[in-house]
Amino acid sequence: MTETLKDVIGRELKQLFQLKKTERLWHIPVLASLSTGIPLLIGFYSGRLDYGIQACIGGLVILYLPRNFFFIMLASMGSCMPFDQMDLPVKVGLVALGTMLACVLAFLYSLYIVRKYPSKLDAFSPRMRNYTNITESIIIGVFIAISLLVAHVFGLENPYWVPISCLAIMQGVSVTHVWRRSFHRISGTFIGMGLTWLFLQLNLTPLTICISILLLQFVIEMLVVRHYGLAVIFITPMTVFLAEIGKGMNIDPNQLISARLLDIVVGSLIGVLGGWMSHNQQLNRQAERQIRKTRVAILRK
Repeated sequence: MTETLKDVIGRELKQLFQLKKTERLWHIPVLASLSTGIPLLIGFYSGRLDYGIQACIGGLVILYLPRNFFFIMLASMGSCMPFDQMDLPVKVGLVALGTMLACVLAFLYSLYIVRKYPSKLDAFSPRMRNYTNITESIIIGVFIAISLLVAHVFGLENPYWVPISCLAIMQGVSVTHVWRRSFHRISGTFIGMGLTWLFLQLNLTPLTICISILLLQFVIEMLVVRHYGLAVIFITPMTVFLAEIGKGMNIDPNQLISARLLDIVVGSLIGVLGGWMSHNQQLNRQAERQIRKTRVAILRK
């Protein structure tokens, strides 16, 4: 039976607001919040909160191995922030310490979880079409470069948020998933900035902010597997705290909200276009065909 436009719209609206079922245990959010919160608290009590912020980035490895999003996030932030080259070994060491802490927590947790919940999944290797990764990598690279260029050309205050938002949208598994993520990210950020504004009115102390980040990380990991948009609501204040706590939180809430919303909207719109291209089967087939021809031509020389 052919679906009507009304049925399609109704189904999509239901998907936008539907909470997914998940088998994720509450242990994972606890581990994630500890991996983020412990470095922050150590940095606070040692008088180097900036070190704690850098170390907690490495703690994210407890969730999954670093992939394209992690490296692009660090590269985008690093290219937009001034730094002294002499500090590079210290910064690398701090990230390494955060990673080591996450690995220790994961190891201790694995001793418990393997006994209580033995793995029932068989490892498998998905078959990939030849040149698919090359085509996708080229498209992602081009659109990440475009998003960062647009941010610099228009003089956005925090240019790195644009490519980060762009890649977050492009990670959708289909065109439909891409536009859903864009809607969730924009709407979630809008609501999240309102929550951030409320937090900023409370004149929180650095210790309170560290504890808030720990709690926000727990809530995010509980929600992200169920509804991306709800998770973004809490991701927004957490990222603002991480970015601004090292500067003493001397920021104008109204200016921050408008600048951050603009960054997210611009990055999300570019990401929607990039996601459409990366999932366009006709474009991918043409690109793969051209790559084959180029490879054959090079080998014949």
